[in-house]
Amino acid sequence: MPPSTSAPRIAPAGLREWLLRLEVAAVRLRSDAARALALNDTEMLALTHLARFGPLSQAQLARLLELSSGGTASLVHRMERDGRVVRRTGDGDARVRMVAIAPGLEARLEQQYRPFVKDLDELLAQMQSEQVDRFLDELVRLAEAHADRGASPRSASVAPQLDPWG
Repeated sequence: MPPSTSAPRIAPAGLREWLLRLEVAAVRLRSDAARALALNDTEMLALTHLARFGPLSQAQLARLLELSSGGTASLVHRMERDGRVVRRTGDGDARVRMVAIAPGLEARLEQQYRPFVKDLDELLAQMQSEQVDRFLDELVRLAEAHADRGASPRSASVAPQLDPWG
């Protein structure tokens, strides 16, 4: 993207402050949702990955969570027993079992995030379509550029490539 010729509306330090505040708000939102649903941090992270990517194999989930296969098996078993996830046969290969969010929990998760999503939708509705597209493209680029930083080789680039806006 070519650099803007107009002066920025906010100084870089101010923008970094705003992004840190947004990160803190996101962490609190996730923590509040986990507490409301009686989930621990690892369970909430697993559900976050499943919400983002859809059903995943246990091996994919293990890599994303940076857990051993045994640790992931235990986690999935406990979450399935508690009605938080379901296991399904994979598309095209009956030997592969996919882990997905249980339908009842999916609705409860959506309810937890609804106020934030509503506010975000209202904000984006005020922007012109081209501005929203550009903003989202840049956020995706930024997230992808930094997603694997600090990640172990086990978790780096394990995530499927998806269109986050489609």
